[in-house]
Amino acid sequence: MTSPHEVKAFDISGEVPHGTTLLRASAGTGKTWSITAIVTRAILEGDVDISQVLLVTFNRSAARQMRHRTYARLARTAEMLESGLPARDDLDHHLLAQRERRDEFLSRARSAIQRFSTATIATTHEFCAQMLTELGVLADHDLRSSLLADPTPLVDEVSADLYLSRYSHVPRPPSSATIRSLARTVAAQYGTVELQRDSDSRRVEERLDIAEAVRTESSRRMRAGGLHTFDDLIEDLARSLGSTQRGRVACATLADRFHLVMVDEFQDTDPLQWEILASAFHGRSDLWLIGDPKQSIYAFRGADIHAYLAATRQVDHTYELTTNWRSDQGIVDGVDQLFRHTHLGAEGIEFTTVSARHTHRRLQSTDPHSYDWSHPVQIRCITASDGSRLSSGRAEDLIAKDVGAQITAMLDGRSQWQPEKGQPSRPLQAGDIAVLVTARRRGTKIQNELRKIGQPAVFTGSTSVWSSPAATDFLDLLSALDDPDPTVISRIAMSRLIGAAPYDLARQDSQLRSALAMDIANWALAWPNLGPWGVIESLLHRPGSLDSMLTGPQAERYVTDLRQLAQETHVWACDQPTMPTPAQTCAWVEDQARYAPQETPRRLETDRNAVTIMTVHQAKGLEFPVVLLPDATLSWISKNGEGTRRKQRASRTFMRDDGSPLVWFDGERRVLNLSDVNDPARLEAWAQIRHDALAEELRKLYVALTRSQSAVRLWWAPVPGRIGDSGLQRLLALESAGSEAPVFPEPVNDAAVSPPWLSPRVGGASIEAVPVEVTEAPSRELPVPPVGGTPATFTRSVDHQWKRTSYSGLTAGIHGATSSMADLVDASAGQDEPDEDALGTSPDVSPSTGDGLCAMPGGTSFGLVVHEILEHVDTSVPDLSAEITNWTARKLRAEPIDGVGATSLAAGLVDVMHTDLGELAPGQCLADFKPSDRLAELDFEMRLAPSSPMSNTVGALAQALSDRSLVPENDPLASYGRVLATSPAASTVLSGYLTGSIDAVLRRPDGRFLVIDYKTNRAPRPAGQPLEPRAYDVTTMTSMMISSHYPLQALLYSAALHRYLSHTMPGYDPATCLGPVGYLFVRAMAGVATPADASMPYGVFTWSVNPALVVAVSDILGGRHEH
Repeated sequence: MTSPHEVKAFDISGEVPHGTTLLRASAGTGKTWSITAIVTRAILEGDVDISQVLLVTFNRSAARQMRHRTYARLARTAEMLESGLPARDDLDHHLLAQRERRDEFLSRARSAIQRFSTATIATTHEFCAQMLTELGVLADHDLRSSLLADPTPLVDEVSADLYLSRYSHVPRPPSSATIRSLARTVAAQYGTVELQRDSDSRRVEERLDIAEAVRTESSRRMRAGGLHTFDDLIEDLARSLGSTQRGRVACATLADRFHLVMVDEFQDTDPLQWEILASAFHGRSDLWLIGDPKQSIYAFRGADIHAYLAATRQVDHTYELTTNWRSDQGIVDGVDQLFRHTHLGAEGIEFTTVSARHTHRRLQSTDPHSYDWSHPVQIRCITASDGSRLSSGRAEDLIAKDVGAQITAMLDGRSQWQPEKGQPSRPLQAGDIAVLVTARRRGTKIQNELRKIGQPAVFTGSTSVWSSPAATDFLDLLSALDDPDPTVISRIAMSRLIGAAPYDLARQDSQLRSALAMDIANWALAWPNLGPWGVIESLLHRPGSLDSMLTGPQAERYVTDLRQLAQETHVWACDQPTMPTPAQTCAWVEDQARYAPQETPRRLETDRNAVTIMTVHQAKGLEFPVVLLPDATLSWISKNGEGTRRKQRASRTFMRDDGSPLVWFDGERRVLNLSDVNDPARLEAWAQIRHDALAEELRKLYVALTRSQSAVRLWWAPVPGRIGDSGLQRLLALESAGSEAPVFPEPVNDAAVSPPWLSPRVGGASIEAVPVEVTEAPSRELPVPPVGGTPATFTRSVDHQWKRTSYSGLTAGIHGATSSMADLVDASAGQDEPDEDALGTSPDVSPSTGDGLCAMPGGTSFGLVVHEILEHVDTSVPDLSAEITNWTARKLRAEPIDGVGATSLAAGLVDVMHTDLGELAPGQCLADFKPSDRLAELDFEMRLAPSSPMSNTVGALAQALSDRSLVPENDPLASYGRVLATSPAASTVLSGYLTGSIDAVLRRPDGRFLVIDYKTNRAPRPAGQPLEPRAYDVTTMTSMMISSHYPLQALLYSAALHRYLSHTMPGYDPATCLGPVGYLFVRAMAGVATPADASMPYGVFTWSVNPALVVAVSDILGGRHEH
């Protein structure tokens, strides 16, 4: 066992550590790849089963991405092992080197893919909720309780009652607002943090008593009301695992449940989360803690870097990722030059050097007179013409102008970006550039500056869509629909929805306001049919409304927000048993404004190629060719280490201690300090908080710099009171990197600030500092010649999720397909299998060992030929063998295939036509279906929901497949619903049209219609073993159906047949007219002598689809929400 303090480079092909392992992953070093590779290797080598894997990450979006990446890794590895494809990475080489275990690896990979839904990939709160449920009586948690996302209203009630009971007879009581603020802090915001009790002050003791009383009463009311919060989930699980009576059994239960536990972004943990992990898995399971303390920037969300550091002292092994796969060598060198021999807050957060995979510069100029990319890192120094210091407002204005000038110069068409070595270069585009800001106000300011010069820019770091100006107007409209109050109607009239001015209302009151009131009354009457989206659509089509919304600043932003609000509200409304009333809808929207998930993406207001502006926090995990950092020295540290109310003249950093509660790490634990301003304990807390804030400034700068792939530009401005605390200035003030122990860059006295070009950390090939004289960037707006007449108004809304798609398009993301044509045309017969190139690999077209069709090569060409022959064969001719031979010869003359002879292929297809179909068509074979009972290549265009707000998703199909009244437990494809639900396709919206082509529809003598699909896939088999019909037994065919998502195809085609028959067949009844679905794996259909596995002959997979399921699927596709 290695010492936990001995840091080793991580090697996926090396010895697998057991116990608790810390994996340090600097920015861009392949953290997610490493996680999925570790999981894949552990499963394939038999260390764990897929059901014993637990992956914990920080939010739902990250959990979805982790689920997708892990599944894709397993699928690609299985494909490589099965097809003998060359290795792509170190894990592939490691697995392929063990030739004698290849079949073993492949079997485990397939099993993991089939049962992928049994793995637990969740957020911390989801994991805690699931474990509390699984522990049952071992957990100190009421499973009947409901989640209360925001306890603030309940805490406010408690504080009000407490205030009255304590102070109703006190002559000079504290203000109720003070008590309410204290209650919210101690019970709603930091309810799980221990109160610090080391003050002799009577006032502090009173605050502590109030805090305890509020916590106790809030907890009592929560339990009485059957409620729990997100924090309760974590606290209840921690308390259950730490119980002296049941804790040991509960810990053993979780450790037995999960043998491999991986925690992503562990640097953002907190003490309770680490307590859970340590109690349940430390010393019991293989526990991996993955993260980078240099990227711990979420203290405002409760992340505690001290909890991370405490955990690192308890691990058994420490590894680190040493190669940066994101950034060019110049960026890596520049970051190293700035941060070398520093620590970013404490011992254990030292900067470490990594190597770069991209050793060349991927961003180049094609003209020596165009933009200069010679220095990957450039510090642009903004100074006043007279050399004086700048005010913060003046500095911000000048920097914003220079950002615009730089972007204009970069996008002159003469800069080329090469994503990968060996790939063709392309011109640098606006979408390749990201501007990262530290405050939303700054992002808005820079966006406005770019708009002035005609440069499209989108700002994704603004406030939640639920808190936007459009949300305020949307709430007013919902309120008026419920109660048409004249004041609210006037407010709507003067809002951006209508755009009237007070003058208009005063002069035209009887017309403008009454007309609006009439429209609102009509929308209220039609509400059950219109819903939120229908009302907004009606409003947008109201004469003049859209013109008003598109007038003034942020016009596109406003309309985009309004549409997003309406659509997301409509989706919620459609999920309810009946259409909620406007009042209920209004209450729900207000709830979203209070505690909607921060990860809910705000839609972009334009689809034009635009510069991206976002906050540093939002950019974490992303990458861009060019990154601009206008706020690099415009920092403001709001915590003062001295804890006084006066200005600190030395550094001129401001902090006024208002006496509000402080959460800090006292050296042993996280505590909540309620003491007075000058209390010694508070001064100590103040110093620690300021140090932590200064450290986080450095870490934010590190995160921002490492988003860049090829170039980064930082702005420096000598702003008194702000520059000295900035991470960049503190780094520049350090002496040249030597061999000393890592140091913490302390704040710089304003008087000691010197220009960056004098810093010993600037210079060389990577970093340059240049003085800048700001000039106005030329505007890109072209003059518009005057025209006569009135311009037409575009009133139609564009539904961006409405599209023409197909089975291939719906599953393209699952199989990793990259062709944009998948959504436009359905795969022609034979192109949707074999799926040998689904993961970007080359299909194996070499002949296989075996007899008959089993000996034929694979590939799309072979599948196409087989489908076209079976499509055209006429079963009514006297000599079917001659008919097949004739068609085979014609097709192969037109499209010859290496290794395929006409005689042998014709003989194989004759056998296919004469193979008994088993339960699919008892006593019949394909040759028995005459042209009058066989419809080949039935093309269809099936209408889906008319608009995306009204539509379902593929996840709704998965839900129907999981309904045991529609798909019983003993159905061979009963597990597919879970597989589809956890696939990336689950969130795909079903809106527009679905196109496809059914290979054949057969009519049995009993009048039932069968959907038939021909497959030329080769069944998996041990290496070196010839392919034989017996390889296509029921178990193998079931596995092939699920892994290729053929059940989804079968349901889509069955729904298409159902709609076709309902429109063309008098007296159609799905219960009596729809028969099973047959997937015919033709290589195994060896004629009358084909053996059977149970009721299915080899190669004839029969799925007896419940007609009610087909009807349900058709309804879901059409946008109905009852199912």
